[in-house]
Amino acid sequence: MLEKVQIYLQGILLNIQVYAPKLLMSLAAIFIFFVIAKVMKSFLRKTLPRFAQNELVTELIAKFTFFLLLFIGCFWALDILGLNKTLTTALAGLGVLGFALSFAFQDIATNFISGILIAFLKPFKIGDAIEVGSHVGTVKGIYLRATQLESFTGLCIMIPNKEIFMGRITNFSVYPRRRIDLSCGVAYETDLELVRDLLLSELEKLPNQLPDRPPKLFFTEFSDSSIDFTLQLWIDPTIPGAFWETRHLAILCIKKTLDQANINIPFPIRTLDLPQSVSLTKN
Repeated sequence: MLEKVQIYLQGILLNIQVYAPKLLMSLAAIFIFFVIAKVMKSFLRKTLPRFAQNELVTELIAKFTFFLLLFIGCFWALDILGLNKTLTTALAGLGVLGFALSFAFQDIATNFISGILIAFLKPFKIGDAIEVGSHVGTVKGIYLRATQLESFTGLCIMIPNKEIFMGRITNFSVYPRRRIDLSCGVAYETDLELVRDLLLSELEKLPNQLPDRPPKLFFTEFSDSSIDFTLQLWIDPTIPGAFWETRHLAILCIKKTLDQANINIPFPIRTLDLPQSVSLTKN
């Protein structure tokens, strides 16, 4: 009995002698990777805001990097202990599970990745006026799953990031200028040079216009009942409500100026040819 206990204790001591250095090395590996992960997380938190405007994306990438490095350290520690086969089996099971979940949450994953790409590529920023598909509004928030717009009518619109990233985006706030085009027409007997001079002199007085880009008027075509022209006004889009205010004032100015000069804006005229067998009677 005493010999069996002695053999058992000797076996324990032998295992300690064999595994103690490996255990210390594995703990040292975990500690080293833990320190590296902490340093990387802190570094990414300070650096990523220069490239990504979304704080949530920055925090997500920093934490993902932290846990990835910690996982590598644990994998290395298990390899030192000779338990890498057990870990490989577990990883294979997680891979199958992840493959199944990728199909179940495909749309969520696509929106998630699109949100990260939008944060880095920066096709727009918070406060920009954009058009995505049939939605137009001001960007109020950029999140991992969706982007929040406030429409010009005051509605809150949440658009999935996948639709934004894969669709066409019109950003009205990228350039510090925007043009307003207004079409109108005058009667054929009108003095066209007079129309041009009168309208341009009055439109120059409207607010929100760029000083280096005065209004312009171009006669465009001979239509059925009028000679048509287009007015171009360049405004500063950074002024709140400048587009609609200037457009509204321009329409009022055109109508008032033409009325004061007794210049007619003709209605469409249509001529009907009736067969001679049709008689018209006046009631």
